[in-house]
Amino acid sequence: MSKIAYSLEEAAEQVGYSVRTIRYAIKNGDLIAGYANSKPVLSHKALEEWIENLPSESPNS
Repeated sequence: MSKIAYSLEEAAEQVGYSVRTIRYAIKNGDLIAGYANSKPVLSHKALEEWIENLPSESPNS
């Protein structure tokens, strides 16, 4: 069985972004985390949806 949820560090590794970027997305409301014992837990589905909804162009262009 594959993993269905990840810690911040695992999530960052899975999507190829830094933990800081993941934390920012959660704080900004772009990525929804659950909490287990006050630690954020990210579902595989939430990560997929976040990646699929990223802008197709850089905001700096």
